Amino acid sequence: MKDELLKERVLEKFEIEREYWQRRDIDWGIVTEEEIPKTMARNISYIHDYYNIQDYDVFQEMSAQHIEDLSLSLMQRLLNDARSIRNITNEFDLDIHLPFGSSVHNKVSNLN
Repeated sequence: MKDELLKERVLEKFEIEREYWQRRDIDWGIVTEEEIPKTMARNISYIHDYYNIQDYDVFQEMSAQHIEDLSLSLMQRLLNDARSIRNITNEFDLDIHLPFGSSVHNKVSNLN
């Protein structure tokens, strides 16, 4: 990937994108496989699909406030518990009576 960044046309496209984000006062940069471990990159790709949580059935009927409250409650558990995220979110789903995996969707969508 890094070698691809050195091609002139790719550099031109990145310069256009850099200028676009700069005009909107948004920090932007190029990240290659040398800056991010592969596991982290894979995890980022997994969560990308959950950008809009209200696309998922279990959350379509919930208000934005209810989703935010659930997210904050889950965040507290994640910060105060040394167990794996999978175990914490599965327990949270059981406690809140959500289908398994729902709280993972909720947390991921609120990372934005």
